[in-house]
Amino acid sequence: MKELREKLHKTIDEYGRTDERTVAISQELDKLVCEAQKLIIKKGLSYIEAIEKAKEKLLSDRVGAHKSDNNLSKQFNDSITEN
Repeated sequence: MKELREKLHKTIDEYGRTDERTVAISQELDKLVCEAQKLIIKKGLSYIEAIEKAKEKLLSDRVGAHKSDNNLSKQFNDSITEN
């Protein structure tokens, strides 16, 4: 989380607060913090444990979404070649 926060500050300094790159990094940080807070409340994890688990969950969600996107692309491409 520290690395992401530092990246956000660097991006703000370089591109400003409203740049799409800054907003994208801010949204990633928001997701991480929200997920960690859920884990603290629901599972009683410590802050550090919650951050680590949240990172793992978001990474696995991202990988799962990527695989799903690839599968949809393959299905779309297959349907095009069939016709």
